[in-house]
Amino acid sequence: MRSFAKYSAASIAGVMLTLGVLGCDTHPQEVAPGANLTAEGNQELAWTAPERGKAFVYDQNNHQLIWSGNVHKGDMLKVERPSNRLTLKGEPVATRLTPYHNEQIYFEPRGSDLTSSDQTYTSETASPTTQPSYGQ
Repeated sequence: MRSFAKYSAASIAGVMLTLGVLGCDTHPQEVAPGANLTAEGNQELAWTAPERGKAFVYDQNNHQLIWSGNVHKGDMLKVERPSNRLTLKGEPVATRLTPYHNEQIYFEPRGSDLTSSDQTYTSETASPTTQPSYGQ
């Protein structure tokens, strides 16, 4: 009986550890490690840059970077439904968002040590000449 209790406790601990690891949100590889999650949702979504920096829009369901680029204080990024497009300052920057997917907006202030290029990236166009490198 003692052996059963010992193995049961170990099994329960293993399951809890596994669920804890799997349940944690992980920072997407395509997003700079210094960028923080600032907004997310699967409906209309609007976010205003608090200062100059780089924004990243990530599709959590497809595990894909939708767009990244430089933003200035006051610039607004919007996920517009039902047109399923992403706009920056009212101009479309991505027009093929998947309906009802959870989009995440990450922001890295310009004042931090940026290792990414200043190039704008969108999943709808060819990849940038130089892919961002975030020291993986």
